[in-house]
Amino acid sequence: MTDFPTEGQDLKVSLRNSERPQFDHSYAERIKEEHPQIWKAGGNIRGNAAYQLWEKARDGSETDSVLDWIKEREAWAARHAGDGSQFPADSPTLSNIAGVVAAMKWGVILDIGEGTMKDAVNELIQKQSERTMEQPNETKRERRYLTMNVEARDGEEGDGKTVEGYAAVFDTDADLGPFTERIERGAFDAALADPQLDVAALFNHDQNQILARNRGGEGNLELWTDEKGLKYRFKLGDQSYAQDLGINLREGLVNQSSFAFSIKEDDWTQRDGRDLRTIKAVNLHDISPVVFPAYQEATASIRSQQEQPTQPAATSIRDRAEAQLAIYKMTK
Repeated sequence: MTDFPTEGQDLKVSLRNSERPQFDHSYAERIKEEHPQIWKAGGNIRGNAAYQLWEKARDGSETDSVLDWIKEREAWAARHAGDGSQFPADSPTLSNIAGVVAAMKWGVILDIGEGTMKDAVNELIQKQSERTMEQPNETKRERRYLTMNVEARDGEEGDGKTVEGYAAVFDTDADLGPFTERIERGAFDAALADPQLDVAALFNHDQNQILARNRGGEGNLELWTDEKGLKYRFKLGDQSYAQDLGINLREGLVNQSSFAFSIKEDDWTQRDGRDLRTIKAVNLHDISPVVFPAYQEATASIRSQQEQPTQPAATSIRDRAEAQLAIYKMTK
């Protein structure tokens, strides 16, 4: 708290008598309403409460809590006047904009000036807008690749024709260059439960080399999720390319998996100064044993029929039934 107004001054406790001019309230309100991600970047619980008290003070309220806040605002402004000094030299991110946003919530103009504060926020809004325009929508397919050591079982242990692996893993960082990406648990739940969808197993995402699909037949594709990620299993057919894949899997020449998808829901945040994309829900198009990886945590393996594990338990019998019986429809 501060002694504002200074002892001896014949002044009323009010924003009008503050030595700290108010930030543009209409601008702050627009950021709060139209850009909630930026609004959350700065200020803590007290900062959010400060904004509410600022609005009450602007409306002429003179309750004890409002008058105390006006004094607190004076002290807060004195402590934080130098915040935001990295602008305009630095490019704004959700991490380094925090001090500017916090000052907006307190209705305070920092030493860098109101214009520089707004310029930093506006630049960040523009960056986010450009990034959103570049992001895939539900009609644009993406692919993610994963790798781990391959397993092979053959000979007396079984027929050696069952291929299984993880097409995706949960909660694992993937460095995709301009941003980091993670797949959230539950990202595949809606797709697996949709009886109108159809997914195929392809080699290298090549529709001319279809290996299985979960519509029926001996080579049925099974898809389900466990604690680790999206799991798949199918039996190799008699096609020449399927037999070649079996040889390559057993020899370790192919040991990676991929899935093709389009985004239904994702979330963009900042972590350690870097953009982080969290995939929350997808449309699933195909899964593929592949040659090259992007993620680093999945298997494509060939196992003996006798050593196939039983279907992992899902969160409920209903979930397991939906995962096993879901029918998928490929995007043409």
